Amino acid sequence: MSRFGYTSLGFGSGSSAPFTNVSSVSFDGVDDYCYNDDVTSAFSVGTGAFSVSLWVYPRSTPGVEIAFTTFHGPATPNYWDDYSGIYIQWVQYGIWRAGTSSKTGGVGPFTYIDTAASYSKDNWFNLVFTRDGAQGLTLYVNGSSAVAAAEASPTDVTADDNGLGVGSGWYFDDPPPPAPGGPGGNFNSVPCNCLIDEVALFTSELTAGQVDTLYNNPDGPTNLDAFAVAPALWWRMGDGTEQESGTTIYDMSANSHNATLYNGPTYSSTVPS
Repeated sequence: MSRFGYTSLGFGSGSSAPFTNVSSVSFDGVDDYCYNDDVTSAFSVGTGAFSVSLWVYPRSTPGVEIAFTTFHGPATPNYWDDYSGIYIQWVQYGIWRAGTSSKTGGVGPFTYIDTAASYSKDNWFNLVFTRDGAQGLTLYVNGSSAVAAAEASPTDVTADDNGLGVGSGWYFDDPPPPAPGGPGGNFNSVPCNCLIDEVALFTSELTAGQVDTLYNNPDGPTNLDAFAVAPALWWRMGDGTEQESGTTIYDMSANSHNATLYNGPTYSSTVPS
């Protein structure tokens, strides 16, 4: 059924309005980002299964740009020595990268996987990053498995108080020391010049069929109110309670982990279709 035919059941919104997707958020690639400093209560997966889904429209030839991260280390000593999280990056030659990391005192596992194919900017991509219960990682691009590998060792991606951000983040290979710059310290150290839409977290591994459903809905992003798996977090990036107004991105799941737009991201009418 077309997404415009669904009626929202409202995990977090209490809304019965028809589902539409007319907005995304535009990040300037300079200092814009969107952040919630603690989503742990909704996403305490430890070394267990998870899935991340989002739509990204990159607008620049990448060096390294972070579209999504749950990195969050302590305020001190520095993020390189103590951090845990999940990340999705747009890197050199149009490659998508996804990975997991957990370090304490500079010691701990981290694993990343890169797509073999390269992709062109100025297109929408549905990215779904999953981990199964046996530490198997898979990155799907536009509904198809693009790369899969096992973690080097079991990785607790929620070992710290985990924040969640999109549009920027800390570079996993060379995170900066803590510095002023708003919540998350220097969270906006690796900004992404992109549009982002429909960000969701799940506390289970989505099946290949469910990933296909997320991408191949004929009218664009899938209504997660009517999806087989309830999201632990769902930022609609303009189409939630915020309705393209203000700096709060509301969590439309049952968990109310709202985010804040920092440094001036704008709403855009360019959306996946």
